[in-house]
Amino acid sequence: MQLKKILFKSLLIMTIMTPIIVFLVQINWIRYYKLSNDYLTTSGVIISVNPEVHMRGCYTYDVENIKYSYCEDGIASDYKTHDNALVFYERKNPQNSSLTKPHDLLVNETTTILIAAIILPIFFIFVFRKI
Repeated sequence: MQLKKILFKSLLIMTIMTPIIVFLVQINWIRYYKLSNDYLTTSGVIISVNPEVHMRGCYTYDVENIKYSYCEDGIASDYKTHDNALVFYERKNPQNSSLTKPHDLLVNETTTILIAAIILPIFFIFVFRKI
């Protein structure tokens, strides 16, 4: 009987966690992975800074005479409007860009997902311990 409870809890936790982890990976990890594996750099210009909204900054940059723009959270404290910035962009998809080094983005996102993958099951075990 006890073994059935443990197996049921484990199955329940895995059923809940799998979609959550897949969702977390799809948000930014895939984008950062692609960017970190094949990127080029160009110069860009900060077009707006909004520290009240997730420290958001927007920038524009040119790749092969095509103008792109992107808004990124967490950069507003580093830039002011009209500042020049180094833009990292994906070679095959220049719309995928960042002002942060791609490897740093990937490491940060991977760490966050791994922590979530460890902490959330512990949380669910605690919540469902009396099932």
